[in-house]
Order: sequence, then C-alpha cells, then structure tokens
Amino acid sequence: MKRVVVGVGIGDPELLTARARSCIGRADLAVVGRDVPEPVLALLPPGCARLALDEAVVRGALSVDVKYTYVVVLVTGEPARVAHGLGPVDEIVPALQPQHLLETFAGLAGTGSLAVVDAEPGVGGRISALSAAVDVLVLRAAGPLPADVVAALVRARGPLHLVSRIATTEQRVLPTTPETLLRDAEGGPFPLLVVSGASAGSRWFAERPL
Repeated sequence: MKRVVVGVGIGDPELLTARARSCIGRADLAVVGRDVPEPVLALLPPGCARLALDEAVVRGALSVDVKYTYVVVLVTGEPARVAHGLGPVDEIVPALQPQHLLETFAGLAGTGSLAVVDAEPGVGGRISALSAAVDVLVLRAAGPLPADVVAALVRARGPLHLVSRIATTEQRVLPTTPETLLRDAEGGPFPLLVVSGASAGSRWFAERPL
C-alpha cells in the first residue's frame, strides 16, 4: 500500500503541481483534511473512498492490513507537519508554485534556518551576511545572474547547486561552483534557483519527482 500526504496549498487546483495532481488522480482512498475545497476533491477518481482527517481514523487507514492500495491524505497548510503525526508515510508532496517549492523541500528535509532572496542587482551585499546566518540560502533568478550576486557567492564559498525547470517532472539539479556558476546558468531556462549553504551539499532537494 502506498501512503502519500499531499498539500493542496491555498486550494486552487490550478496551483497544484503535476506530481500532486498525479497522486490525487491515483487514490482509491482519500483522507480529507479540514478546509480542503471541493474543486480539489473533484480531481479524485470516480469510486474513490473518502474519510475525514481524524488522527484515529487516519492511523487505521494507514495500517498495512486495509484493502486500499493508494491512500492520499489531502491537507491544507504544511503537509510535513501533518505527516509527522500520522505514523509511517511513503511520500510527502508539496503543492506550491515554483517560487515556494524549494522552501517547502527545505522544511521537509529539516535543514534548519532558510533565507530566500530574489537575485536582483544590488542584493550582493546581503548575501555574505545571510550565508553566515542561515543553513540554506536560496536565490531566485528570473534572468541572468547579476555580477554583484556572483561576486558575493565567490566570497561566501560553500556548496552550490542550480535548480532548473522547477515544479515540473523535468526538474534538474546541477552541482556548480562560484567560478563556473555564470557559465552553468547561461541561457537558463529561467527561472532558476541557486542553492548555497553548508547543507546544500547533501542534495536533499535533488531529483525529486514533482
């Protein structure tokens, strides 16, 4: 039996990732949290059974001896926090737009403190201080990286990764260095995420199916 916790974000089906939609569409049992709206429930396949998200009910629904093969727990808010109280689950799927997706993965991986900054001209002066203050620094790049941002990353050192094609099944993570960052990021596809910081080297965000 597969057990998946899916976050539905603000409840707009148009904002679900392809991975979240795929999980919802495969469910033969949906455990539905409070405030999950009807437009999201409409994505469940015909004949899918439903239960309310009550912890006692869910613990029974996620046990190994039930008749269901693909159980999806639908929740608003942070799915990792809900999953923590459900016992063993096989997967946690965030349902957020690309600009928030990696932050969600950071929370799932328990990486600690996180800062997210738009990679715009003029922010280079903040990068050194942020890199020293947080475990993970995420730079969102809508276009080519400004020179002051690259220079700040050279000074900060540490592991670097580029994340492209965010929130698609083609998401890719490329290890890079401050010296090769501009070359690796040249031409996009944008938007890109640049992940730096001590825990970036563990690649907790790499190659996840979305």
